[in-house]
Amino acid sequence: MIPRLALAQASQKALSNAFFAICEREADFSASEKKIAARLKGEVTNTMAERNNFAHGDWEMGFGILGDPQLVRTKLTGVARAWVATIRPANEIDALSDELVRLTDWVLEFAWICFRVHPLTQYKHLKIRVSDIFQAKGKRVQRTGPLADETWFDED
Repeated sequence: MIPRLALAQASQKALSNAFFAICEREADFSASEKKIAARLKGEVTNTMAERNNFAHGDWEMGFGILGDPQLVRTKLTGVARAWVATIRPANEIDALSDELVRLTDWVLEFAWICFRVHPLTQYKHLKIRVSDIFQAKGKRVQRTGPLADETWFDED
């Protein structure tokens, strides 16, 4: 209840900053884990911007040259006040939703690790760190750590 009161009016950015700061404090990140957290937070920040674009933009349903459905947004931008059209085909929006599901799953698993409630900890009694599941590769996070493929449950 108290966190709900304290964070009720917080912005997306404030909530994201608080979440990652609390995770870092609880998990005592190594240098490589700080990179993982920074990249994951960057993915969250980019996703929030994308969400805001969809949520607060004026979009119309359109059809491309081949009749494929798409969303079209026109907005007035820049100093010259020119109209700019953004076209998002349905398959691109579908891919964005798949990416959102992946990111949501990874942020949840990241939190489980930081708060020591990951299923590998709870059921297999393994002490795991963020770097046991996630790795920083380039500008992205990948789920390729040494325990990434470990099953969380007994396969009978």
